[in-house]
Amino acid sequence: MAQLASVKAQYQKALRFYLLTKYTTAATACVKAITRLPKPNAIEETDAYTNVDIQDLEALRYSIWTLYLNIATTLLTQQDNNLTPHVTKLFGLSPTAAKSHDQFVHEMWQLLSEGYAGSGNVDPRLVSSCLVMTLKLQAVNVGRQIVEQWYATMSDATMDYISSIAGQERSGSLSNDVYYNGCMEAIDLYVTRILPGMNDYETAVSFVQYNPLISDEKKESLQRFVRESEQNASRERQKRIEQQKKIEELAKIAEEEEKARLQEEKERAEKELAKAEEIQANGHNDEEELPVDIEPNHIHSESIPSSSSSSSLANGDTGINNHQRQLTRNSTTTTSSRRNFNLDQRSPAALKDWVRQLFAAGSATSVATLLMVLALIGLLRGFRGKWSEPLKIALTKLWQTVQMGTKVTYL
Repeated sequence: MAQLASVKAQYQKALRFYLLTKYTTAATACVKAITRLPKPNAIEETDAYTNVDIQDLEALRYSIWTLYLNIATTLLTQQDNNLTPHVTKLFGLSPTAAKSHDQFVHEMWQLLSEGYAGSGNVDPRLVSSCLVMTLKLQAVNVGRQIVEQWYATMSDATMDYISSIAGQERSGSLSNDVYYNGCMEAIDLYVTRILPGMNDYETAVSFVQYNPLISDEKKESLQRFVRESEQNASRERQKRIEQQKKIEELAKIAEEEEKARLQEEKERAEKELAKAEEIQANGHNDEEELPVDIEPNHIHSESIPSSSSSSSLANGDTGINNHQRQLTRNSTTTTSSRRNFNLDQRSPAALKDWVRQLFAAGSATSVATLLMVLALIGLLRGFRGKWSEPLKIALTKLWQTVQMGTKVTYL
């Protein structure tokens, strides 16, 4: 009795911390209460619990395990809580339970089975609580294993008791038996939540159809619910497929439009580049076609007449060298004089100087050029009337200069 009082004290402590939302402290107190609970087989083998009310003990056992599952579900479903070895240690589990929620729920179910000395002896209401926890933690695979293991290891006495209650249901009388209601709740969660969550509708229908614990009316209701759930799931799946196809089509259209835009930009850039090259080529051709005024780098001069008598009478070899240097200077002067004459053709003085430079250089080509220019001017002006007065003066001076040059050349 003292041990049972200690278990109740730990349970009350854990319940108080749970209501105060101190879940870690509540989990520690609850695990202590579970470890002090007597095993079901120990009650029958020893005389220490002869004065203990079995129903009160089982009610306390159920309450402690219910609080244990609720603390775990609440703690693990919090957004800021992660599954760590420290959390598993709070619930008396091994560190390997921290690998995943499936592993955590599986080890918790094993601990619960040990507390009831076998999976088939677990209270059906606790089985329902485990299924709710698997649904919240998205561990439906473990939920299916829990139900199938519990149902497969259920004792014959338990099956007979539940079958008798089910017979009363078929006769029209409603049952208030918590054990039977807990069993039906576990079956209902298994058929309507666990198996549909795994897209296994055929197994759900078969389980309901061949289950002797379910009344015919309940069977029809469950099978109809399963079929409707399957149709709804099929429509949702088809809708998701169509949405996915639509998204893929839109993505494909967007990709094609982007490719077309890039191709258009590429073609436009190529056209602009070709146009720029064409404009550049045309500009280069126009520059090549422009007339270029090329100035002669040098003027070929006539060879010096080989007059031995004149050369010897002059200055000999020194005079010849001086004469060659003079010819070079005269050629440069001739080029400059031609340019000056082109710039100011109306100046008689400029014309006279230019002619003198030509004769001073002694260039026959220059004299011939001068005669050609005079002939051209005469042809152009001969048919238009009288010459202008400046031109007459220039020609007069030019004729006088030619005469003087002829005399000098003759001497």
